[in-house]
Amino acid sequence: MKTSPRKKIATTILLFAIVLALANALTIRPTAAATHNVIIFDLAFNPQTLTISVGDTVVWQNNDPLIYTLWFVNLADGSTYLLSPPLVPGTLWELMFNEVMELQYYSFEMLWITGFINVVPAGNHDVAVTNVIPKKTVVGNGYVNPINATVVNLGDFPETFDVTAYANTTLIGTQTLSLAIGESRIITFNWNTAGFVFKGVYKLNVSATPVPWETNIANNNFIYVGTVKVTIPGDINGDFFVNIIDATQIGLNWQRLVPPAPTNADINGDGIVNIKDATIVGLNWLKDP
Repeated sequence: MKTSPRKKIATTILLFAIVLALANALTIRPTAAATHNVIIFDLAFNPQTLTISVGDTVVWQNNDPLIYTLWFVNLADGSTYLLSPPLVPGTLWELMFNEVMELQYYSFEMLWITGFINVVPAGNHDVAVTNVIPKKTVVGNGYVNPINATVVNLGDFPETFDVTAYANTTLIGTQTLSLAIGESRIITFNWNTAGFVFKGVYKLNVSATPVPWETNIANNNFIYVGTVKVTIPGDINGDFFVNIIDATQIGLNWQRLVPPAPTNADINGDGIVNIKDATIVGLNWLKDP
């Protein structure tokens, strides 16, 4: 059956519309430039400190009965960046910032009146720790407990930063991580519990060091919702005593691989519940720390 010319035209138009919509959806739009206002009143700049993006504009409004001339100085080397025209009372003056810089500015007439402007790259810098999961919730003192942390780059730039894990306030370890835009990665900290207190109950938290120009740091730290007990080797259920309850856990999970066997039953962490774990229970039978 032949397709009519009218149907061919309609189909072509529809396909073109779909392609155009997809292209529009995939286009990365630049961050819209913003305008920030500074009110000059009562011999002060309000706000005194601004962090803005490249392409943003700052508007100064002189609400004092005095003339202000704004003198901008580069914080890096003390060189003069710009001198504004005099702002008479009741007037506005604006300036767009088109490069990354750190500035301090003064009232040229009254040098003790000062403000700060930090111009950062346009776009969002945001790294986050989104999950923390220990392999074991009960671990024998002296054994290693792997801690998995999920870290993601939510921003608009590739980032390199440090990620640090703690048991309560004691350092477990630090790793340097590089993530592409939108990349998520699971990293493992091998927590060696040697030297940690017997009958110890620990909260785990993992923190990502804020990257330059990051403003949302609330998601840089993640605290594991449960706890990890450091106990005598062979204590599987975390009651700080090695007895028939622990031996039963060995029997119930005999020769099972980890996973799916409960990870606490794999006392030595070799990935299987076997005679090695049973031996650890036997060597510490009826002991408590």
